[in-house]
Amino acid sequence: MKPKNILPYILMGFFSFLATIIFLRNNDLAPDFFDLFAHIPHYDKLGHFILMGILAFLSTITIAPILPYKKIKSTLIVLGGVLLLIALEEYSQIFIANRTFSYADFACDLLGVVAFGWLGHFYVINLSPDNT
Repeated sequence: MKPKNILPYILMGFFSFLATIIFLRNNDLAPDFFDLFAHIPHYDKLGHFILMGILAFLSTITIAPILPYKKIKSTLIVLGGVLLLIALEEYSQIFIANRTFSYADFACDLLGVVAFGWLGHFYVINLSPDNT
């Protein structure tokens, strides 16, 4: 299987992993698992940055190359979609009793998406530099 052919499966797998984490947190399941990370300073913010960054990177390298636009526009469309999904998920925490909406969490999400998303953009550019 070619590397490009496996990217959608990696993206879907990671998205499923994130959905599972969100489900567990929203339903207050597996608190012992999440407590494993509590000794790491700012683990929550670091987790937001890294996990949403990985989602942005995978989304960018998987979806942007197949969009019919210039690569910069495709990247911005993909990252905009990722940010929209993240914002909706963060906002939904207002309505869940055991979760808290946090601008700081969203800021870490945003920083992760921007940092890793642009890494993905440069990865895409270097794969096929003829359509910048």
